[in-house]
Amino acid sequence: MCEACHSKVPGPGEDGDAPLRGRSIDATCMGCHELGQCVPGHGHCTTHPSGRRWNPARVHRPTTLPLFGGRITCATCHRHRLEDGDAPFLLRRVRFDGAGFDYSELCRECHVGY
Repeated sequence: MCEACHSKVPGPGEDGDAPLRGRSIDATCMGCHELGQCVPGHGHCTTHPSGRRWNPARVHRPTTLPLFGGRITCATCHRHRLEDGDAPFLLRRVRFDGAGFDYSELCRECHVGY
């Protein structure tokens, strides 16, 4: 399964890099997922495109969400393996209250008052 995203994977007990297939995290994700899903004006990223630098003037620095090279990527909000969690859309922070899923906890990690 690793080979879906990585061009080379170290064997058991080996150290080494596992380079991504794409030129970036987002490019790797878009290799299988809808191209352009996280570009301005499309899908759930109409106001939240991926690949942008984190802007401290606009949002809080996330405490539990990873930035990659100072950028928000697909992997900032989404886990990349099912083994990492079974939340809808593999989102990193989702709360289930018995009636439905609350995605706002994820948004509030950076956006105050959301």
